[in-house]
Amino acid sequence: MKRKTALTLIQLVVFTALGGGIVWYMLAHMSPADRQTMMQSIEETNLLWMLPFLPTFLLSHWARARRWQLMLAPLDIHAGTVNTTFSVLIGYLVNLIPPRAGEVAKCTVLARYEQVPADKMIGTIVAERAFDVVCLLLIIAFSFYWQKDALNSYLAGELLGHAPTVEKLLVTGLAGLMLLGLVWFFYRRYRHTRVGRFIEGLGSGVVSLFKLKKRGWFLVYTLLIWAAYIAQVILGFKAMSATADLGLGPALLVLIFGSAAIIASPGGIGLYPFLVGQVLHSGYGIGLPESNAYGWVCWAALTLATLLCGIASLLLLPLYNRPNHDRQTTVDSSPHS
Repeated sequence: MKRKTALTLIQLVVFTALGGGIVWYMLAHMSPADRQTMMQSIEETNLLWMLPFLPTFLLSHWARARRWQLMLAPLDIHAGTVNTTFSVLIGYLVNLIPPRAGEVAKCTVLARYEQVPADKMIGTIVAERAFDVVCLLLIIAFSFYWQKDALNSYLAGELLGHAPTVEKLLVTGLAGLMLLGLVWFFYRRYRHTRVGRFIEGLGSGVVSLFKLKKRGWFLVYTLLIWAAYIAQVILGFKAMSATADLGLGPALLVLIFGSAAIIASPGGIGLYPFLVGQVLHSGYGIGLPESNAYGWVCWAALTLATLLCGIASLLLLPLYNRPNHDRQTTVDSSPHS
């Protein structure tokens, strides 16, 4: 337990230092006049446009919770919508500190309050994330084609310079196959141990994606999730005079680079405003101070919404489940297979 805590603290220090370094880099490469312009742009943000940000944020997480429920159903896990939504919000709150720890946290929270096995749910998270990656790749392909003019020679050169070669893709694919083979070996050898049961639960969760009975609703919730993400970006555009005329195309590119920042660092600290600012400045000719200001405003709105909703979920979850505690204990007292 102490070792786990130490690793978490090390991760926190490393990523905080990384975020601080990026912030220092941004500010160090701006003149005093540009820094003043950036702060002025932030101060002049029209907060009326940011009022719908929180409902849109909640919509995306509600849709994600509903989609997760569909994936849990083939595993004979029928969690309530409120508990599932609270668990999702808590997961995103945890993701602000240790990277990706929120995926395990939301499974642990839901398992506790719904009294269901957590290992099978972790498998559904793996499948869900894989599906989201596919969706993001489709958005990237479409956006890069549609907005290719916005990716000027500098930005396009940077992307091409880091594009994976055929050899790298083959090596990655071979490594993935070897990893799957290793997992299969451990499962066959230790099938009746705790490790074997954990691997079986992961497999069941992944397979659940192919056993969905309501595939239409799965796609509807997926569209709602991504539509809500795009709406949040556009709300940020409208809230600032320098970006008010930008529309769907730029929003898609901001979503792509913002998502990359959040994946690369917890909550996108430092990296989100940096990448988003570079996209708006290099791709659409928005002044660098105003572009950075937009990045900071959107990052602050997203982080604040995550903190408020996550903390509220932590407080409300036990209160919501208290009246049903005795009933749930009676109903769920039998062991789950």
